[in-house]
Amino acid sequence: MPPAPAPRDQPASFPGYQATADTRGEQSACDALPDHPLAPHIDDFLADLANANRPRNTIRAYRGDLTGFAAHHNDQIAALTATPVRAFLAEIAGQAPSTRKRKRAAVASFCRWAVRHELLAASPMHRIDTIEVPRTLPRPAAAADVAAVLGAICSRRPRKDVPVDVLRDRVLFETAYVCGARASEVCGMYVEDLDLRLDDEHARVHGKGGTVRTVLLDDHGYVALLRLYLARSGYTSGPLFRASINGCGGPLSYDAAHSRWRKYCAAASVGIGIHQLRHAHATELINNGVSIEVVRRRLGHASTETTQVYALLADKAADAEIRAARRRQDSSARRPDLKSDAPSERQREEFPMMSCASCGQAIPPAESHLPCPHCGSVDRNVEMADYVAAEDEIAELDAQLPPAPASWQQMWAEVRHHLDIVRDWYSGGHGMNVTELCAASLAFFVSCYHLTDHIEKDPAVPQPVRSQVRPYVNNNSSLKLAADIANTHKHSERNPGLRTCSITEAKIRSTGAVVTFTWTDAQGGSHHEDCLDLAERAMSAWSAFVHSHNL
Repeated sequence: MPPAPAPRDQPASFPGYQATADTRGEQSACDALPDHPLAPHIDDFLADLANANRPRNTIRAYRGDLTGFAAHHNDQIAALTATPVRAFLAEIAGQAPSTRKRKRAAVASFCRWAVRHELLAASPMHRIDTIEVPRTLPRPAAAADVAAVLGAICSRRPRKDVPVDVLRDRVLFETAYVCGARASEVCGMYVEDLDLRLDDEHARVHGKGGTVRTVLLDDHGYVALLRLYLARSGYTSGPLFRASINGCGGPLSYDAAHSRWRKYCAAASVGIGIHQLRHAHATELINNGVSIEVVRRRLGHASTETTQVYALLADKAADAEIRAARRRQDSSARRPDLKSDAPSERQREEFPMMSCASCGQAIPPAESHLPCPHCGSVDRNVEMADYVAAEDEIAELDAQLPPAPASWQQMWAEVRHHLDIVRDWYSGGHGMNVTELCAASLAFFVSCYHLTDHIEKDPAVPQPVRSQVRPYVNNNSSLKLAADIANTHKHSERNPGLRTCSITEAKIRSTGAVVTFTWTDAQGGSHHEDCLDLAERAMSAWSAFVHSHNL
């Protein structure tokens, strides 16, 4: 990763990184509160915040908070006491604790500024208790819901007739998801923030308080989509996601992005907030065993305490470790005690003779637990003593090593592996052999199809889950189509009545591969499906099933 470039000279039409920046002038306190004795001081306070490079959102929020507070103190600033502060906080008592805490912080900051400028003798906020905000857990969006909304925008392999602004929306929201970035951070990204060197793609994200962090772009499908967006838009510098209606080409505002996100959620019949994409990304990293510190740096949190809440929400890695420990404990409890001083009568019958491992002397069964009478060795060859020692050693190793993965887990790993191969083909990461491309595409759907059988037949999976998996597959259009592709490939000659789903197009270009499946519905209509699009939807559906049943 090259060093960060020097600060860029921004054209007048590009008002900086703040995605919520408004090019129109903000109304001053003197305009909102004409002839109010606090209004000039509020404007001076906000001007000092702006000169100190405080975030624009903070200044905007403080302006509204102090304007509301001024209604409770229609007097000179030197006469400010705790009484109007209490009245102001009582008026907003019904609002959320986080909102009330911010409004109190605005008044407290204003009072500290007034004391520093000798406008106020002492701050009355010392007499006002702080507002405690209950610690709540984040609400990550389900992977299937995210996939549904992104699919409602456009395909990950969009056709040429997809408008650039629609493609922009798909890339914008997928960037927020795969990078775990805030929506305002993504809206404020510039083309210069991207480093798209092959197999080492990164992006710089400008976060709160002027911080900058570098994020790895490790999703090949997303990187291919990003390259396609840049090629179609023709952007080589300036804002990455530009407004399409303001006529100046500035960054898309947060409000505009939020409005478009709600529209796509409505189209997909899914109710998730735009910030839940960030929560979903963090939760997926935690569940995949990524350390808290790495997740903290990726999200741009100042403290690991903030990141820790995602582990409290659902830590699949910790759950798996606890389950493994429980299985080892249960296995040890079922294992008989193999370390008795003397062999049992049954063992003597099964192993009537043995020999000393040191001198080769034959040892009678009745003396098998005693030292060798000739050399004093307790080591034995072949028979019972070695059998018991081997069993003890196996028991100790079994307690130290995690259990082997269940059969469904092995097949789940196969599904993920084959999807990665298809993604590599699409991003141009493989050669020019079309036959291998078709085989890789079919391999994913075959493994996806067999995952149903593995979950049904795995005794480690709870019986209620095993009974639900096949109805789930049959009721999910993407998984059902994946199963039909697998059946067409494997059983078309034995089951001619199956819906035929075959490859009708397979191309390899310099930008990557394309595979198209064609299938016929019950009415005889012909339909086309992109291989990677269908594979991503099937993977999202399986991920949702696995996570919802805590497998």
